[in-house]
Amino acid sequence: MNIDLDGTIEIFNNGIEQRSLLKIYDKFSPKLDICIWAFFPSDRDCNNQMKVLIGHLEDCLFNNMWKEDVPFKIFTQVKAINLHKEARDYILQTIISKTDKVFEPRKEQTNG
Repeated sequence: MNIDLDGTIEIFNNGIEQRSLLKIYDKFSPKLDICIWAFFPSDRDCNNQMKVLIGHLEDCLFNNMWKEDVPFKIFTQVKAINLHKEARDYILQTIISKTDKVFEPRKEQTNG
């Protein structure tokens, strides 16, 4: 089984929000790419609030910000460790579900 995933971590910044963006993509199928923005929003209701957006490379703007219609999820927890665990689990579940591909093994050619 050979899954050709690659990725980069880049910065996004529009003067209001800034953090890192994780880009994961499949070399052979651009439809399987994933972009993940995870950050503490500047307009959050409390300190322990995180916003996670998950889109595709086509959702990235020139400054690595996202288009307005990218779906997001807000995580809020009393304890910071619980906040990070919940956001981590959501992100990992998304990555696994989008990259869990099964390939048929290539059959060896025999001469004879």
